[in-house]
Amino acid sequence: MNHILSYSGLATKIRAMQSRLLTRSQLLELAGCSSIADAVAYLIQQPGYYQTLQGLDEASMNRSTIEQYLKQSILRDFSRIYRFCNLKQREFLDLYVIRYEIAFLKLCLRTVYDENIISITDEETVWFYKRYFSFDITRLNATSTLGRLIDALKGSEYYSILSGIYDNAGQKTTLFDYELALDLYYFGSTWKSINKHFSGKEKNALLEAYGSKMDMLNIQWIYRLKKYYRMSAAEILDSLIPVYYRLKRETIITMAEAESLNRLAELIRATRYGEQFSEDSPSELERRYHAALHAIHRASVRKYPYSIVCVDSYLYDKEQETDLITTIIEGIRYGLSYDEIARYITYT
Repeated sequence: MNHILSYSGLATKIRAMQSRLLTRSQLLELAGCSSIADAVAYLIQQPGYYQTLQGLDEASMNRSTIEQYLKQSILRDFSRIYRFCNLKQREFLDLYVIRYEIAFLKLCLRTVYDENIISITDEETVWFYKRYFSFDITRLNATSTLGRLIDALKGSEYYSILSGIYDNAGQKTTLFDYELALDLYYFGSTWKSINKHFSGKEKNALLEAYGSKMDMLNIQWIYRLKKYYRMSAAEILDSLIPVYYRLKRETIITMAEAESLNRLAELIRATRYGEQFSEDSPSELERRYHAALHAIHRASVRKYPYSIVCVDSYLYDKEQETDLITTIIEGIRYGLSYDEIARYITYT
């Protein structure tokens, strides 16, 4: 009963926020817009995006700017939820902060790898970084080299992660090496935190959502690393998330050692995730992956409505919605037909 009481207010707030998410029919109406300006005008009419997009002028209506504005709506929602949560509930939200930190650092890494200068000027998102991030983002501003970027992270967990790679291999490393190290840190931290800070049914629900996600990501990575990078089994295993939920370690090793893609496909289809696998298209694999995660989140919320699962599910849905909106707007930009765009709206 105490557990229900501690989450009743939060669950009510999340339900109110969920009512502002776009329905499938609204996303289809968005897909029917004839121009990006019409699409933005449609979104401004929706309660979930009015505050974020009302200041966007027609001259700035390109993919990158709109994507940035949509990102701001996620950060605002996260901040609203964080302020409402108690200290115990914030322990889970701190995992989301790590995700946002890593996404930010990946963007910084790509900037310096492209030999550009990091410029942090967007005040609409800077406030979030300054309030929630574990490192001082101003130290990264105007950085243009990998070494200086890593030095600017001294005092944070990320310095030891990235400097270890840089010191051992220096300029021989690739962007993939650094992004992989950050991803593995995130998933490892998440798994440990769930096991440490949660218990009972709430813990089981989170393990189901995140364990299934890690299993399916490992399957995707094995397939893609074999098909597109032709990595050895040892190289593939070094690139995987070291968490084994429904897939045993022995199964993962067997997949990595598969002598052909056809054999790998057979092994994948023999797992509980076999229905989500399609070797025909990487985009189809991605779509099935998100559809499966969407179903897992929905089932968890129905089973544990008064738990931190409701927050996790909402933030997942919000991120997926903004990704869908970006895809729809990109389709409109390139003049795709309504039917072609609507094909991407599959798991709402």
